[in-house]
Amino acid sequence: MQRREFIGRSLGLFAASIIAGRQTLMANVGQGKLLPEKSAPLLSGVNSPFKMKFSPRAAMGIFKTSCPGGTLDRIKFYYDNGFTAVEGCCSQNSDKKLMDAIGAAVEKYGLEMGAQSAMNEKYAPMMTANVVPAPKGKKPHLMGKAEIREYLKSELEKVFEMLRRIHGKTFIIGAGQNAEGLSEQEQYKNVLENIKFCADLCEKNGFTMLIEPLNLKSHPNIYFSTMQKGLEICKAVDNPHCKLMYDFFHEKMQTGSLDSLDTAWDYIGAYHISDSPTREEPGTGDIDYPALLSKIWKKGYRGFLGFEFKQSRQDKETDIKIMKTFREFDKLAV
Repeated sequence: MQRREFIGRSLGLFAASIIAGRQTLMANVGQGKLLPEKSAPLLSGVNSPFKMKFSPRAAMGIFKTSCPGGTLDRIKFYYDNGFTAVEGCCSQNSDKKLMDAIGAAVEKYGLEMGAQSAMNEKYAPMMTANVVPAPKGKKPHLMGKAEIREYLKSELEKVFEMLRRIHGKTFIIGAGQNAEGLSEQEQYKNVLENIKFCADLCEKNGFTMLIEPLNLKSHPNIYFSTMQKGLEICKAVDNPHCKLMYDFFHEKMQTGSLDSLDTAWDYIGAYHISDSPTREEPGTGDIDYPALLSKIWKKGYRGFLGFEFKQSRQDKETDIKIMKTFREFDKLAV
């Protein structure tokens, strides 16, 4: 073998070994086996991983004083403080470079990606009357079964691309507002057909959509206003890719209780945490979160517990107080 050929082959083997090594490293990082060294956690000496899958929403500004940066900084902050999941990082209309950066960050830190609020329409009778939503502040002008199906398909394609880029599997969906001039029976029929259409596309693409009922005080005239209403649709759709987002705050505000937790149990895909009636962190209202979290853990739930609360105060002391609260909650995971 000539010297030039030998050197070329050696360099080729060396380069191949580097590539293989990087691929192995990234695979291990993605599985949480090799993680970067953590920086100092908010609670001194406490940075072990949470057992419960608490998932702070990056867009909510939680722990903003301690971590004033953007989405990527917050993802790192959550990892440093022992969280094993994150959610609410972007939408289907976000910049694709940001999506890719988010995907790289959760892979780097070994975090799971929870639900994104992607198609939770609040202003138009989208599924109830087959109305294609217009930009906020403008009146919709397209309606009809063919038109709404084309719109839903187009939006779902964007949502699926976003989820692939950020390594997510779930997103939040809603039917929109109640429709004037249509009976409850007509609206139910339209919603069921449209939700089933979306669920079938989710199944084909390997994603799961979460119907999130919202209370009527916060969202007047919304169609999905109780867990019972969402549960009826989920049962009728009968597709494991269509589940419920159980928001403790919204259900308590709308019905005055959380009794639906048991009846909806088999269809719940994720939870959102905030207190009632404040919509702030647990401990500011009347929801007994220690009892709730202990109950769902004992019943076998191991999925996402999203932080969808506002902070009562934006300061370091409140950041620390919230972190301590959830560390105490995590002790219930026995």
